[in-house]
Amino acid sequence: IETTALGFISGFTGQALEQGLQEMGLSTRFIPASEGMTRINVKIHAGQETEINGIGPQILPCELQQLMTQFGTIEAGDTVVFSGSIPKCLASDTYGKLMDCLPPQVRTVVDATGEALRCALSRKPYLVKPNLPELEDFFGIPMDTKEKVEFAARKMQEMGAKNVLVSMAAQGAMLLDEYGCTHWAKAPKGEVVNSVGAGDSMVAGFLASVSRGQDAASALRMGIAAGSA
Repeated sequence: IETTALGFISGFTGQALEQGLQEMGLSTRFIPASEGMTRINVKIHAGQETEINGIGPQILPCELQQLMTQFGTIEAGDTVVFSGSIPKCLASDTYGKLMDCLPPQVRTVVDATGEALRCALSRKPYLVKPNLPELEDFFGIPMDTKEKVEFAARKMQEMGAKNVLVSMAAQGAMLLDEYGCTHWAKAPKGEVVNSVGAGDSMVAGFLASVSRGQDAASALRMGIAAGSA
């Protein structure tokens, strides 16, 4: 599926990121940030996964305005994915403000947590994709049964999300679609080598399937396959 990467880059790490994406054949329309550098994240695999996430660049108000202006040029029928944490230098409702800049008939997807997700839900995103720990943090209760997971997903739907896709690691995933139907899918058996990027890949697989006109159950299976791979 043709895709363009948007956002901010800075420093030699930002240049390396853009060059790597372009070498893979992906389009980019990054905005250079003048302060700091694109962060380096370290993932340690030693019995359990440990993340050491660096600090990203400072985003100036004029640079954020450039991104907002860019969003105004996105065409109806496109899908925009808002993924990951918001830099500490920006307000927690930044995703929501960016969604307000989009033209009508642009499909939005939010893969974020906490207040950033809460602010985005009121804009009625097409899809949100929390994982179990994020769902537990959002509602403040353990998600130790299927009933609780489904209850939380329906609450998110009441808050504005059209579709809620919950990734549950080895347990698979659950989709509450825009018609109120619940779909469950198991993860394929196999040895976990590296879970970094699995949630992002699940979103990509799901959206690729939807863009081809496939139904929710098929999209869920594609999402599970992409995330597991």
